[in-house]
Amino acid sequence: MTEDDFRAFFRAMHPRLKRYASRVLDGDAADQAAVDALHVVWNRASAQPVSPALESLAFRAVDGLIRNELRGRARQSRLVERLGRAEPAQMALVSDISTRLPDSDTPVANALRRLRRSEQTLLLLVVDGYRVGEIATIQGLTPAAVTMRLQRAKQHLRQVIDEGES
Repeated sequence: MTEDDFRAFFRAMHPRLKRYASRVLDGDAADQAAVDALHVVWNRASAQPVSPALESLAFRAVDGLIRNELRGRARQSRLVERLGRAEPAQMALVSDISTRLPDSDTPVANALRRLRRSEQTLLLLVVDGYRVGEIATIQGLTPAAVTMRLQRAKQHLRQVIDEGES
Protein backbone atom coordinates (compact mmCIF):
# COMPACT_ATOMS: atom_id res chain seq x y z
CA MET A 1 0.00 0.00 0.00
CA THR A 2 1.37 3.40 -0.88
CA GLU A 3 1.39 6.32 1.53
CA ASP A 4 -1.48 7.89 -0.42
CA ASP A 5 -3.46 4.64 -0.14
CA PHE A 6 -2.81 4.58 3.59
CA ARG A 7 -3.85 8.21 4.00
CA ALA A 8 -7.14 7.42 2.30
CA PHE A 9 -7.52 4.28 4.46
CA PHE A 10 -6.75 6.37 7.57
CA ARG A 11 -9.37 9.00 6.65
CA ALA A 12 -11.97 6.30 6.06
CA MET A 13 -11.21 4.14 9.10
CA HIS A 14 -10.34 6.66 11.81
CA PRO A 15 -13.93 7.83 12.43
CA ARG A 16 -15.19 4.24 12.45
CA LEU A 17 -12.51 3.09 14.90
CA LYS A 18 -13.04 6.12 17.11
CA ARG A 19 -16.80 5.49 17.19
CA TYR A 20 -16.15 1.88 18.16
CA ALA A 21 -13.64 2.82 20.88
CA SER A 22 -15.99 5.55 22.17
CA ARG A 23 -18.40 2.84 23.26
CA VAL A 24 -15.93 2.10 26.08
CA LEU A 25 -13.42 4.96 26.38
CA ASP A 26 -13.75 8.71 26.78
CA GLY A 27 -13.18 10.98 23.76
CA ASP A 28 -9.42 11.55 23.93
CA ALA A 29 -8.63 7.94 24.81
CA ALA A 30 -10.92 6.70 22.02
CA ASP A 31 -9.20 8.98 19.52
CA GLN A 32 -5.76 7.82 20.66
CA ALA A 33 -6.82 4.15 20.42
CA ALA A 34 -8.04 4.71 16.86
CA VAL A 35 -4.79 6.39 15.83
CA ASP A 36 -2.68 3.71 17.52
CA ALA A 37 -4.68 0.94 15.84
CA LEU A 38 -4.05 2.52 12.45
CA HIS A 39 -0.37 2.76 13.32
CA VAL A 40 -0.42 -0.99 13.98
CA VAL A 41 -2.01 -1.55 10.56
CA TRP A 42 0.66 0.56 8.88
CA ASN A 43 3.48 -1.31 10.64
CA ARG A 44 2.09 -4.78 10.04
CA ALA A 45 0.43 -4.53 6.68
CA SER A 46 1.95 -1.67 4.72
CA ALA A 47 2.91 -4.11 1.96
CA GLN A 48 -0.70 -5.30 1.52
CA PRO A 49 -3.36 -3.61 -0.59
CA VAL A 50 -6.34 -2.04 1.16
CA SER A 51 -8.90 -4.77 1.80
CA PRO A 52 -11.58 -5.90 4.25
CA ALA A 53 -8.85 -7.92 5.98
CA LEU A 54 -7.07 -4.66 6.84
CA GLU A 55 -10.29 -3.23 8.24
CA SER A 56 -10.68 -6.32 10.40
CA LEU A 57 -7.05 -6.00 11.54
CA ALA A 58 -7.72 -2.38 12.53
CA PHE A 59 -10.74 -3.36 14.63
CA ARG A 60 -8.83 -6.21 16.28
CA ALA A 61 -5.98 -3.80 17.04
CA VAL A 62 -8.32 -1.21 18.57
CA ASP A 63 -9.95 -3.98 20.65
CA GLY A 64 -6.54 -4.91 22.05
CA LEU A 65 -5.70 -1.29 22.74
CA ILE A 66 -9.02 -0.79 24.54
CA ARG A 67 -8.37 -3.84 26.72
CA ASN A 68 -4.86 -2.57 27.50
CA GLU A 69 -6.21 0.87 28.43
CA LEU A 70 -8.85 -0.64 30.71
CA ARG A 71 -6.32 -2.94 32.40
CA GLY A 72 -3.96 -0.02 32.94
CA ARG A 73 -6.69 2.14 34.44
CA ALA A 74 -7.82 -0.70 36.70
CA ARG A 75 -4.22 -1.25 37.89
CA GLN A 76 -3.81 2.45 38.56
CA SER A 77 -7.08 2.60 40.47
CA ARG A 78 -6.12 -0.40 42.62
CA LEU A 79 -2.73 1.15 43.33
CA VAL A 80 -4.28 4.45 44.39
CA GLU A 81 -6.70 2.59 46.67
CA ARG A 82 -3.90 0.50 48.16
CA LEU A 83 -1.70 3.48 48.85
CA GLY A 84 -4.65 5.35 50.35
CA ARG A 85 -3.36 8.67 49.04
CA ALA A 86 -6.56 9.64 47.29
CA GLU A 87 -9.89 8.37 46.17
CA PRO A 88 -9.75 6.61 42.81
CA ALA A 89 -10.72 9.07 40.12
CA GLN A 90 -13.99 8.53 38.37
CA MET A 91 -13.06 7.43 34.87
CA ALA A 92 -15.25 7.90 31.84
CA LEU A 93 -15.10 4.30 30.73
CA VAL A 94 -16.94 1.03 30.90
CA SER A 95 -14.65 -1.59 32.37
CA ASP A 96 -16.82 -4.55 31.55
CA ILE A 97 -19.52 -5.12 28.97
CA SER A 98 -21.91 -6.26 31.69
CA THR A 99 -21.91 -2.73 33.12
CA ARG A 100 -23.48 -1.54 29.86
CA LEU A 101 -26.53 -3.67 30.60
CA PRO A 102 -29.59 -2.01 32.13
CA ASP A 103 -29.51 -1.66 35.92
CA SER A 104 -33.21 -2.34 36.16
CA ASP A 105 -34.70 -5.54 37.49
CA THR A 106 -36.88 -6.17 34.44
CA PRO A 107 -37.07 -9.65 32.91
CA VAL A 108 -35.17 -8.45 29.81
CA ALA A 109 -32.37 -6.85 31.82
CA ASN A 110 -32.03 -9.94 34.01
CA ALA A 111 -32.04 -12.18 30.93
CA LEU A 112 -29.35 -10.08 29.22
CA ARG A 113 -27.08 -10.54 32.24
CA ARG A 114 -27.44 -14.32 31.92
CA LEU A 115 -26.31 -14.44 28.28
CA ARG A 116 -22.78 -15.34 27.28
CA ARG A 117 -20.41 -12.39 26.92
CA SER A 118 -20.18 -12.93 23.14
CA GLU A 119 -23.98 -12.78 22.85
CA GLN A 120 -24.10 -9.62 24.99
CA THR A 121 -21.43 -8.03 22.79
CA LEU A 122 -23.32 -8.77 19.55
CA LEU A 123 -26.63 -7.52 20.92
CA LEU A 124 -25.05 -4.34 22.32
CA LEU A 125 -23.38 -3.63 18.97
CA VAL A 126 -26.82 -3.85 17.34
CA VAL A 127 -28.29 -1.57 20.01
CA ASP A 128 -25.42 0.88 19.37
CA GLY A 129 -26.55 1.08 15.74
CA TYR A 130 -23.97 -1.10 14.00
CA ARG A 131 -25.17 -2.98 10.92
CA VAL A 132 -24.44 -6.66 10.29
CA GLY A 133 -21.66 -5.82 7.80
CA GLU A 134 -19.97 -3.51 10.29
CA ILE A 135 -20.28 -6.06 13.09
CA ALA A 136 -18.76 -8.66 10.76
CA THR A 137 -15.77 -6.41 10.15
CA ILE A 138 -15.40 -5.61 13.85
CA GLN A 139 -15.64 -9.25 14.92
CA GLY A 140 -13.60 -10.62 11.99
CA LEU A 141 -16.51 -12.76 10.81
CA THR A 142 -18.56 -13.05 7.66
CA PRO A 143 -21.93 -11.27 7.57
CA ALA A 144 -23.61 -14.70 7.37
CA ALA A 145 -21.85 -15.79 10.58
CA VAL A 146 -22.89 -12.59 12.34
CA THR A 147 -26.50 -13.06 11.21
CA MET A 148 -26.49 -16.64 12.49
CA ARG A 149 -24.92 -15.66 15.82
CA LEU A 150 -27.40 -12.81 16.25
CA GLN A 151 -30.30 -15.18 15.60
CA ARG A 152 -28.91 -17.60 18.19
CA ALA A 153 -28.35 -14.79 20.69
CA LYS A 154 -31.94 -13.58 20.23
CA GLN A 155 -33.26 -17.14 20.60
CA HIS A 156 -31.17 -17.62 23.74
CA LEU A 157 -32.45 -14.29 25.10
CA ARG A 158 -36.07 -15.35 24.43
CA GLN A 159 -35.43 -18.71 26.09
CA VAL A 160 -33.91 -17.09 29.19
CA ILE A 161 -36.79 -14.60 29.41
CA ASP A 162 -39.35 -17.40 29.10
CA GLU A 163 -37.59 -19.43 31.82
CA GLY A 164 -37.66 -16.44 34.13
CA GLU A 165 -41.39 -15.88 33.61
CA SER A 166 -42.40 -19.44 34.44
